[in-house]
Amino acid sequence: MLFRTEPTKYFMPCNMNPSKNHVGDCLFRSLTKIMSISYQQSQKIFLEVWSKHLDNFDWDLLMNYFYEECGFIKCDTGLKQQTIVSFVKSHPSGKYLLISHGHASSCINGKIYDTWDPCRRLLTEAYQYVD
Repeated sequence: MLFRTEPTKYFMPCNMNPSKNHVGDCLFRSLTKIMSISYQQSQKIFLEVWSKHLDNFDWDLLMNYFYEECGFIKCDTGLKQQTIVSFVKSHPSGKYLLISHGHASSCINGKIYDTWDPCRRLLTEAYQYVD
């Protein structure tokens, strides 16, 4: 396998998809873990937000509405690029949705949960979940 899948200090393999698929649904898998909801609920919430904002379809704007309506606050990740693991080390507590070039991972209290280890990828955006 191309990607590391064994547990490390900062990574725990986790697949919240009930069918155990691991491609094309990273946002739903991550939301399910972070928000402690079912996989189907994460899809339903996304579709509800999407349908409310269909007339102004802009992907970035839609995602901003989605994060805001679900209780996520965008984190200041600084001006310099950093890896996912460097962000996790500097944010050892809390629940975060981490975005890395189109891939979403969940981070809870300093541990990344995903189907493969994204620690070395560059972080694009991070959102803290406030439940």
